[in-house]
Formats: sequence, C-alpha cells, structure tokens
Amino acid sequence: MESHSSTIVPIQNDDENIQTLRFDEAHVDHDRHLDHREGAVNPQNPNNAESEESNLQTMWKLWWPPSFGLIIISCIQLFFFLIDEIIKNVDSTNSATGPIAKLFTYDPMKRYEFWRYLTYMFVHKDYGHFISNLFLQIVYGNFLEKNQGWWRVFVIYFAGVVAGSLGDPIHSVVGASGGVLSIITAYIPVIIMNWKKMPYRKMQLIMFVSVIIGILIDSIDNKYEIAWLTHFFAVMAGFLVSIVVSKDQKLKEKGNIKRWIALACYVILMLLEICCNIFYSYYFPVQI
Repeated sequence: MESHSSTIVPIQNDDENIQTLRFDEAHVDHDRHLDHREGAVNPQNPNNAESEESNLQTMWKLWWPPSFGLIIISCIQLFFFLIDEIIKNVDSTNSATGPIAKLFTYDPMKRYEFWRYLTYMFVHKDYGHFISNLFLQIVYGNFLEKNQGWWRVFVIYFAGVVAGSLGDPIHSVVGASGGVLSIITAYIPVIIMNWKKMPYRKMQLIMFVSVIIGILIDSIDNKYEIAWLTHFFAVMAGFLVSIVVSKDQKLKEKGNIKRWIALACYVILMLLEICCNIFYSYYFPVQI
C-alpha cells in the first residue's frame, strides 16, 4: 500500500491517551484489505473536529479505489441485458423475452435445467430493474469486498442467488436481487460483531435494515409481481453465510461456536429447499 503521510488516523490506547498513526501504519494485518477495525476511531474519543475528519478520511479509504469483483459480474450482466434488449420480441417491453432470457430465466416448470437456479441473475426485465440491481450491488458490494475480500463476497452473493431460486415454488424469476439482498444482509452480522469498533454503527445498521425491510415489503406487494420468496431466502442465506465465511478474528477464537451454528442453519436451509424441489413436486407446476 502506498504511503499517505498526510492522512492521520487517531486511535485510543488503554490509558485513554490519544496517539496518532499514519494511515499505512494503521493497516495492521497487511492483507491488502482495509478493515473497519484498522484505523477506526474509538467511539470513546472526544468528538472533536480533528477526529471526525480523520474518521471520514478512513471511511473514504474503505470506498475508494473500488474493488472489481462485482463490477466484473455487473459488466457480464450488462452484456446479456443489451443482447436481450436488442433482440427481444418487437411488441414486448420486457427484456426477459430475449434469447438469453429464454435460456437463463429460472422457470419452475423447467427445474430439470439445473443451470437456471444460478443463471437467472444475468437476466433483467427492463432498464429500471437492471439499473436498480446493478447500482445496489456495486455500491454495497464494493465496501464489503474491500472489507472481506472478493472471494468471500462471491460466496455470499452466489449463495443468495441459489437459495433464492430454490426457495420459490411458483414464480419464474429473473434479476440479480437474490445476490444483491444477500450482500446487503451480510453487513448486519459484521456490524453487530464489531459494534464497539464500527464507525457510525447505529446509522449503518438502521440503513441496512431499512433497505432490506423496504425491499421485502415491496416484494410482497402483488401489483409488482415480484417473487418475495426469492428475496426472503436470499436474505437468510446472506446473513448465515456471511457469518460462516467472515474473516472476523472473534469467530476464529477457540470455543466460539457462532460460525458452526450459522453453518448448520445454512445447511439445513439448503437441504429443506432441495428436498422441497425433489420430493414435494405437487407444490410446483408440471414439468414441461
């Protein structure tokens, strides 16, 4: 990491005295990802202008420069969306009638085409649907990716996508909202487990919970014809998997069983969804 000698991060030691460290010195684990724990302002510090400015500088470093994992996924989604938009049915305003959508859309009547449980994330109904999903996944995914690393974010994202499609017995589903909701939900355990060290923790928790509740309420509103079950199971998967793969040191401590409990709950959730798809076929349309 480049040295930024002009960037100062105040931290508090055990004697309640304020020390200052350069930004690059605050990066304690040298994993090329700036954690919220590294260089974060202790909530007990005096609320003066200098500490506020340093805190904002630290938060900015968590957002910029951007990470590219979900940006690459977004570019692939853009490519497929444009193909469908160009070649869709002439009389339709729905981009999900294009050739990519016909192959990738999750359709409960074609559950034997197993790739559809994942590939529906590449298909979107219209510009509004596409832009809103990409905006949310890039904005929220960027911070989480810089905080947790690209592969953890990918695991959380794809876990939400698959859990969402497996959990919906009725609707044909398109869109990346399963992955988006799992990414947003993944913030909640990170904030809770690092409550004392997290900058603006109350504001962040309220923001993430409000977004999730708002999307779920909107999903249940029938006039939008959104598969709310997909969103619900994606939220559950995002919460559980984020605990399982989190690099938080507290979860790695001997005797901490939270990670194992979360893993067990996720495995049970997935097994129930898979069994529902295999053995309780009368809940689903007849296969074609």
